[in-house]
Amino acid sequence: MRDRDKARSELISKWVKKDGFRGRINAFCISCIYDPYSDGSWRKQVEKCTSINCPLFDVRPLPGISTSTEVSSLSTGSEMAQIDAISDQFHGGVV
Repeated sequence: MRDRDKARSELISKWVKKDGFRGRINAFCISCIYDPYSDGSWRKQVEKCTSINCPLFDVRPLPGISTSTEVSSLSTGSEMAQIDAISDQFHGGVV
């Protein structure tokens, strides 16, 4: 595994283990856009994301902006399965 992939995988693993939606959403965004060798933290890179067709675009992590209202509006059942399904569709089950 290349260093870049290893760094990304370690960060994804950290977030996937967190409880609730935020960890899964963060892990999904990291798997999609984060490049450890590019400028800026993973949050800064996600902030620059322009993939408005992503179903998680409105709840992606943004520095200094609370999206807790949108995230807390998700129920605990089917939305977690939807996040997993989105991950499977876009990334082959990375998250």
